Amino acid sequence: MSRPFDQQPTDYDSLIGSLISEIEKITDCPVIPNEQIAEAKELPFISYYPLIYDDPVYSDPIINSGQFEATISIDVFCKTLSEAMKKAGALHVFLRDPYVRQEVRNDGIVIASVESPQGRAVNSLPFNSVHHHGFDVTIRYARHFQSPIDQISNVDITTNFKEEEF
Repeated sequence: MSRPFDQQPTDYDSLIGSLISEIEKITDCPVIPNEQIAEAKELPFISYYPLIYDDPVYSDPIINSGQFEATISIDVFCKTLSEAMKKAGALHVFLRDPYVRQEVRNDGIVIASVESPQGRAVNSLPFNSVHHHGFDVTIRYARHFQSPIDQISNVDITTNFKEEEF
């Protein structure tokens, strides 16, 4: 018998991978997980970090099936302030563009919101001088996980007994 935890209910690599692929196309920069910033060899690059995920879109969802949101921090690292602002600004504009939104929608995610870029700070980077700007992107996705447990689809509450007479 299979157990519900024998499979992953959500393929996060695929969901986030679709967004990352678009970011790489837009910026022509490598996009790495936040945990790899210290290992980055050269600028410019983009990092990402999921801040919130599996946040239900509706107030009373079934956790196995429904629409959910994830908020992902996107950060642009460049050698100059001008380059950081250009790349973060372009990324901000294009992630709001209908063409890019349709591209990621084809992969099953919806860009729900894109915040405005802002300067950010990171300490202990392996670079002499770095300019860092970023913003958060909220994506929406659907999950249709089916547990292997038998589902009750109907309950018959008819009774076959006679009421007592008074």
